[in-house]
Amino acid sequence: MQIKSITVGLGLTESLPDYNNVKPSLTMTAGLDPGEDEDAVISFLSEQVTDYCQATVDDALEHAGQSPKYYDGPLYKIAEWQQSKAIVILPADVNIDDLPGNWRLAYHVRPMRLASCSRWATRLAQGKEILEYNHASLHELFEWWDEQEWYISFGLLTWAGPYDWEIKHVLIARHGLQIIPDDEVRIIREDPHPLADLIEDAEKKGRAYTVIEDQETLDTTIATWLAEHPRESHSEEDIRF
Repeated sequence: MQIKSITVGLGLTESLPDYNNVKPSLTMTAGLDPGEDEDAVISFLSEQVTDYCQATVDDALEHAGQSPKYYDGPLYKIAEWQQSKAIVILPADVNIDDLPGNWRLAYHVRPMRLASCSRWATRLAQGKEILEYNHASLHELFEWWDEQEWYISFGLLTWAGPYDWEIKHVLIARHGLQIIPDDEVRIIREDPHPLADLIEDAEKKGRAYTVIEDQETLDTTIATWLAEHPRESHSEEDIRF
């Protein structure tokens, strides 16, 4: 018996979010020349239909924000870097807790291929810059961070009663200075921010503010405020509901 052609087909079914699914299938037929290796043709056709069906499944999964099932190359993830005001594409194995600043992963987008991450980042950016880092370029991220001057902010309080307080003055202190919050000194924004952002935040709320650059000034300012705005002591009778 002479085999004149070989047909190979494959179909896959994969569940997607929201009770959807994808069902790619492909059948290919190749004619055989006299003496041609049948096994080689079968192998070639099998590879073609398998690649097509698996790639279709992976495309559909990534379109839904899921990780690919069959692709075994490097994956990437999307995060928002608060201080740079950017959407960032990172290698999937990078721990954002090891990076400077404050980060938030795109929780509904799983690690995926770079091209798909780029498409998702464009959808999520909403006018923000999109940055991309690989393992070789991550040092640029740290260099950018080190080049900036960062500040944190605390509120100095006045008290009108045992539970009635108001922030009357804001201290915008250079990041790295030591301050111990207590009942009279409340954290407003402990995460590092550019100075201009914290000033804008204080001014929007109509609060007076002081920019602090060194530890001595910080300690003196807090001590002076507490001395000038003592909190009245209240007995248990006063604070009983």
